[in-house]
Amino acid sequence: MVSTGTELILFLLAVAVAALVGFSIGRRASIPSGYRSARLEAPGVGSEEQADRSAQPSADEPPDSNRDRRRDHIEQALDDLRLGVVVFTGGGDELYRNHVGRQFATARHGEALVEAALERVVAAALIGLSPEEEVRLYGPPARTVLVQASPIQVDGGISTVVATIEDVTEARHLDRVRSDFVANVSHELRTPVGAMSVLAETLADTDDPEVRARLAGRIQTEAGRLADTIEDLLILSRLESGPEEAGETFDLVSVVTTAMDRTAESSAQRAVPIEMERRFGGPILVDGSFGQLVSAVANLIENGTKYSSAGSAVTVAVDVESGDGGPQGVLSVIDDGIGIPEADLMRIFERFYRVDTARSRATGGTGLGLSIVRNAVRNHGGSVEVESTEGRGSTFTLRIPLSSAQLQVEPMDVDDLLANVNSDQERD
Repeated sequence: MVSTGTELILFLLAVAVAALVGFSIGRRASIPSGYRSARLEAPGVGSEEQADRSAQPSADEPPDSNRDRRRDHIEQALDDLRLGVVVFTGGGDELYRNHVGRQFATARHGEALVEAALERVVAAALIGLSPEEEVRLYGPPARTVLVQASPIQVDGGISTVVATIEDVTEARHLDRVRSDFVANVSHELRTPVGAMSVLAETLADTDDPEVRARLAGRIQTEAGRLADTIEDLLILSRLESGPEEAGETFDLVSVVTTAMDRTAESSAQRAVPIEMERRFGGPILVDGSFGQLVSAVANLIENGTKYSSAGSAVTVAVDVESGDGGPQGVLSVIDDGIGIPEADLMRIFERFYRVDTARSRATGGTGLGLSIVRNAVRNHGGSVEVESTEGRGSTFTLRIPLSSAQLQVEPMDVDDLLANVNSDQERD
């Protein structure tokens, strides 16, 4: 079914194309699928008389020159569109194809599939339908292309068919992500709620003080898990809305110390100490949201302590390195824990993804921590990488561009700063 937004786009295209191929733009038109009350006329043209006046060339400009200039403008506008536009006569002959549309008129396999779909939807439009067909191209890269056609009727007959070819790969990906997210949220919230319901029902049916105390403790645990999931969802929602407008300048070292304070209690309970290693002598200034980066680092530290054995340590190293865009602050969280299987490394930053579901639930994880890390770092123009060997631990590395204020602290220009950083790395 063609959406209202798509119908509007097709109608506007029909207006432009009608002018391009020489139809009378002030003439009444009847277009199926929602267009029946529309007039095929240019914006601002309210009658045939007005259309005739607007089409008149100026006194010092030849009529053919004026017509060619307007045609060129319309063609340029259609070529600038991000979707392909192909126009056919009522007899099925191709009249026009814009720049994106011409990209599919080749002999390559993927484009041939799109052309075949184009033929089918145009054939259906020629009998008065408004069809659409989705074509999946397996690449590489894999793409999804939506092909649609709309007939234009004039005086009771189909005079023109306007077809569009649109790459909807990103839109379909977002639809899948949104659908998976809703399903995952429903599951993650239903689990503790269902557990609390069963525990409360059991609690109401027992008079044993010991059992009641144990059940109450379980209810409290499930309620805490539910609260943690909701809190992480709220944090993730704020992060995915983009970087905060009012940025601040702060030292990465202060981010680490704050994150260490936040996770100190859980670290002590697990007997996994947290250590900071400063590999760069001076301050490491970055711009952005202090709170977002603290949340990211705290999540990495929390994961490190959860999946490490008692007596081992989690190390947070802070340094400065040269990058493609200039000097950048580097923050690494290193643990000697259970590690991550290679097959899971590509998916660990997905929302609710767990490498070991049973182990994650036992440690109280929500499955959102690494998604929070990824989005927080992206909001600061940085990147996150992970190196891990199963059974031998993991290293998560955040790279964030340095603030321009760094040069006010370091009495040197960017080249000198990078030279110093590189020389320090060579000595190490």
